[in-house]
Amino acid sequence: RLAPARRRAALRVGALGYALSLALVPFVPTLALAPVFLLAGVSSSALYAPALSEIGERVGDDGRARAMGAFHVAGCVGMLLGPALAGITSAIVRRHAGGEAPHQAALLLGALASVAWLVADLLVRARAERAASSP
Repeated sequence: RLAPARRRAALRVGALGYALSLALVPFVPTLALAPVFLLAGVSSSALYAPALSEIGERVGDDGRARAMGAFHVAGCVGMLLGPALAGITSAIVRRHAGGEAPHQAALLLGALASVAWLVADLLVRARAERAASSP
């Protein structure tokens, strides 16, 4: 069981590692992709367990099953929408830029989504800490 500060650190490091790995894929030679994909796998696994632990700690016994179900539904929706958005992004970029740009744009979109989650998490946490510290 991770302490809350370590759990948040694991989530942030996982999000940064995943964003970095997605951003690197379009620019790394094919033979060097194995370490990048290893980073992606380790980073994404660093997100899963701490996220479930966070849910388990924040949600009471009555709502825990619903909250974990919502977490898994959100993951499934992301797995459905992610490739669709990547395809749409690729088609738009291909129409305007051509070449390898569609592939790069789709992966960079995924990296930006991870960074956006990280920034949103930091902003929400800072707001919660300010609210808790104000009388």
